[in-house]
Amino acid sequence: QFFIFFFFFKQKTAYEISACLVGSEMCIRDRQYAEESKEYNEFKKQEKFYRFFKGDFKKDISDIIDLNNPELDLNKFGITTQLIKGYTVYKFKQPEGIYLIKNYLPIATQVECCVNCLNEYIKKPFRTNMYVYDEGYTEADGTKPKDYSREKFIVNDPKRYFFNRKIRWTNLGFQYDWNNRFYPNVKTSVPDNMRQLAMEVISLLDLGSYVPESVIINFYDKKNHMTGHLDDGEKDQISPIISFSVGLSCVFLMGENTKDVKPLAIRLDSGDVFIMSKHARTCYHGVPRVIEDSLDAEPFENYLKEKYQDEEHAKLKELGDRSADEETELPKNNEYNACLLYTSPSPRDS
Repeated sequence: QFFIFFFFFKQKTAYEISACLVGSEMCIRDRQYAEESKEYNEFKKQEKFYRFFKGDFKKDISDIIDLNNPELDLNKFGITTQLIKGYTVYKFKQPEGIYLIKNYLPIATQVECCVNCLNEYIKKPFRTNMYVYDEGYTEADGTKPKDYSREKFIVNDPKRYFFNRKIRWTNLGFQYDWNNRFYPNVKTSVPDNMRQLAMEVISLLDLGSYVPESVIINFYDKKNHMTGHLDDGEKDQISPIISFSVGLSCVFLMGENTKDVKPLAIRLDSGDVFIMSKHARTCYHGVPRVIEDSLDAEPFENYLKEKYQDEEHAKLKELGDRSADEETELPKNNEYNACLLYTSPSPRDS
């Protein structure tokens, strides 16, 4: 299982969407963590605790807030529930303004998001982190980026799916300047289907008027993470941030407006929507860990089986069990190709 996608919807203007932005991977054992933890703030301690570890070492993450667990004591974490139009909405007491809806996105919508992320939203005019390798690009000081070996990261073979594993984020709508942390007046369109996703959630929770102006899509594989940060680049610090999860599950840390407070560690699964409004809009959050082997591919296979003919579905199932190193002809339909990458039981080199 290869990817998790995060869609962060934001309203930018002053009336104003996942290890994406990967940092270096921290590989420290429990003994080292115990010795060094006193040097870190509370948020950093939790980041290091949940961070991915290489090798056979497995971190116990059973203490996270997992709303799939029927025995979870909601009162312990200050969580209340409300049934709204058939959806169970979980509301957190602290920090104020957090809402979580499990399994909000139906399988068909998740597939559509997956297809678009792997085929459309990574192409111009949308910008990814790979823009620094565009022809003619130079840094502010006039220097050019280091040479990039496309052959190492891109599989451009008509018999195998095309995707660049170096892509960590893509940006729809207003284009965020990651280096200087602000939005210049450069924008693309926000696709109608993406805009509608955000506005339906706002309407469901009655969170006021809202115009999605920027969507940041973060791509993670199992080794990537996103360091705790504030989304403070928008002039509008009141309108909610809406985050959809598609793919592998993850540990999501939700802190306060200072890193000196221990954050909540919450499990987010494919199809979940997480909303940061009110005070939570101004608080630290991050993704220290993607949970390996956490995607159940069967619902997606069943969906495709119903949508397409059984013969084609059998072909997809067969391909999903093969290595990307094999010379195999994939179905021409990009929905198959994208889902093959999305639900593969092992990482692919494409």
